[in-house]
Parts: sequence; structure tokens; C-alpha cells
Amino acid sequence: IHGDVKSDNVIVEFRPGGEVRSRVLDFGLSRLLTKTTRPLGGTQLWMAPEVRMRTAIPSTSTDVYSFAWVLFNAMTGFHPSAVVTSESLQEAWAYESAPSLTWPPGISWPEGSEHLCASCMRFDAAARPFMDEARTICGNWCGKVRDPENSPTIAEVLKSVREMSEEKPAQHAATPIVDGQASPFRRL
Repeated sequence: IHGDVKSDNVIVEFRPGGEVRSRVLDFGLSRLLTKTTRPLGGTQLWMAPEVRMRTAIPSTSTDVYSFAWVLFNAMTGFHPSAVVTSESLQEAWAYESAPSLTWPPGISWPEGSEHLCASCMRFDAAARPFMDEARTICGNWCGKVRDPENSPTIAEVLKSVREMSEEKPAQHAATPIVDGQASPFRRL
């Protein structure tokens, strides 16, 4: 498991010809899953409830929970701190429910996007979809079916989501400058 999935740990590379690739960064908290795997930290608002409350060992579903925040952030431009507080998360989790996300009105979201985020953020880790299921749904947004030879990358999903949206989040507009040149990489 990665252990610290968040938008700051994903960069998107825009290559010539329209090709888009994503890269996951910062594997400092990643762990192999064993019976004794223990969390070492992470970023509070992006953490799954079982990791933050230390009620279970990390699992692949903890990264699925955090992926929902990445997807929500990429689609809406909203950082988790703009939507929830630590207190509101604790309150939702006290009732074993997911955080309530407010989706900006007036934007045409890809079909099933709100449901996918809500499913990935379920309080019960065992009730969250597997990443392959989430990827299949995202693949449908890109017009790609899920098979080993024709599977979308996360970058393709994000590009497709941006193209389907009537508005683009402002944070995607700037091109970073690296060593005095426009960089093909952008953070989410």
C-alpha cells in the first residue's frame, strides 16, 4: 500500500501529441501488507477512518479511500480542507458514515462520479470497491473498457474528466516552470 495517497503526491505529465501520464510520488510511507503492518502516518484529511483512528491495520482499501479524495480534488478543484474539517470527519465516523461531499452546481460530472467517490469513502473498509472496480468506472469515462491490453491510466481518466467538465479548476491552468523552462509535469 502507498500509505499517503493525496493530490500532492501525483503529478501529471502532458506529453507531445496529447499523451498524458500520471506518476505517483513519495513512497516513504508505503508498506508491504503483512499481518502486522502498522501505519506510520500520512496526511490527516486524506486518511481513511480506520487508519486515522487506528482501529485496523492498513489495507489496500485505505488507499482506495484516499483515491476518492484525489478524484474529488481533480474533478472539483476542492482540497479536502475546503469541504470537511477534522471535527466533521470525526462526527461522521462516530455514526459510521462517510463524509458528506458538496459538489459544485452547474457542472456536468461524468456519470457515476459522485457515487464512485461516496463508495470509495465508505466508513466500512470492506464495503469499499477494489481499485480495479474504480478503475473500470473511470475507464468508462475515457471510453476504454477494462481489460489487460486496453486499460486507462489515471492520467487518461483525469484528462477525460477535465474535458467533460464545463469548467476547469483554476489550479490546472498554470504551467510550472522548472529550470527556466515550461515543465511538462503538473501537480494535481
